[in-house]
Amino acid sequence: MGTPEFAARVLESVIDNVVLVVTQPDKINGRNNKTDFSPVKKLAQENNLPLFQSSNIKLDYQKVIDANPDLILTCAYGQIIPEVLLKFPKFKCVNVHASLLPALRGGAPIHKAIIYGHKETGITLMHMAKKMDAGDILWQEAIPIDFTDTALTLHDKLIEVAIRMLKTHLPKIFTGKAIPKPQEHLKATYAFNISREEELIDWHQDALTVYNQIRGLYSWPLAYTRLEDKVLKIHSAEIVESNVSVKPGVILCPKQLIVKTKDKAIRILTLQPAGKKVMSAKDFINGNKIEANSILM
Repeated sequence: MGTPEFAARVLESVIDNVVLVVTQPDKINGRNNKTDFSPVKKLAQENNLPLFQSSNIKLDYQKVIDANPDLILTCAYGQIIPEVLLKFPKFKCVNVHASLLPALRGGAPIHKAIIYGHKETGITLMHMAKKMDAGDILWQEAIPIDFTDTALTLHDKLIEVAIRMLKTHLPKIFTGKAIPKPQEHLKATYAFNISREEELIDWHQDALTVYNQIRGLYSWPLAYTRLEDKVLKIHSAEIVESNVSVKPGVILCPKQLIVKTKDKAIRILTLQPAGKKVMSAKDFINGNKIEANSILM
């Protein structure tokens, strides 16, 4: 049971043992009015696997029961699994979660690990419970978060960890060698899905916070700022020193798009104006008249 690319890669790693694939309903793309299939659905169809899509798995779950799975494996499915399914399989329900639980429970653990400035994260294999990401831990593996990591690069690293862990540990569940360990619930932190408000850059924050926000939201949904009436999505940036005493958000150097923050400054490297393609800061500057002391909001 899963939906995005992360889940598709997990599915691929266990594909020979799958009796049913469950994913979210198709979406209509507002740009071209075409139907978008989830990465999990695409992989299931390519491999002729039985497929089930429910808009409300809490009520519509009989096809899962009929498939009679020995174990239900979930990864970024996107819906709350009903208790009847949690209790149904002989070997229970196992979830692949992209954090070191109880840290960063929720739907955006990869993004938030970078945004919050964490030094490490990892993969947790856990038994599912009624409460979100609160089940007993089976196995965990940590990896460092590099200072240049983005949500995209960290996502790809964690996929490889998850695949390796499933290959190593999943057989242990069927042989009774798994030893569940309750989470320390008082230490739980949360990584709820990214809101639109969290995408807007606040230049009054320190440079490290802004930098973490930019890389934590790359390559989706992207951090953004405004230059007059233009919305600019920021794809990459770096921290630079600045002792200039001006208001945060002021463009200190229009020829390089260096922007003042609370303490230092951010040099924007690549960006995407609304409705246009990604471009370098240099190309944006060449095509737009930017005055010194212009302000990003």
